[in-house]
Amino acid sequence: MKAAFAALALLFLLAGCDERLALPKDSVQSVQRVREFIPVGTPKAQAVRKLEARKAFVKEAHGDFDGRELANYLYVDYREAGAIGYSRWQFAIEIVDGRVSAHYCTYGTVSL
Repeated sequence: MKAAFAALALLFLLAGCDERLALPKDSVQSVQRVREFIPVGTPKAQAVRKLEARKAFVKEAHGDFDGRELANYLYVDYREAGAIGYSRWQFAIEIVDGRVSAHYCTYGTVSL
């Protein structure tokens, strides 16, 4: 009985680690939320770990993001399923000297 309880408790603990970002459906508010979660000055590796732990797709990128020319940034694609499509956030987290220096976001919905 103790083993079954321990296995169930472990399952709940592991399920709790699978947090999503829970972003607002607005670009400006989403940037504010991500800025709180990954503040300016955060090392790049730590930012990547935090985002990937929240089920975001992250890759390094260079160049244009939403009309801004950025030398080095983390491109972040995050999606949440809806009834007939999904919400999609795309972030550029600018990296300067190995640390987060700025956050940019686009938001939209995609119908299937």
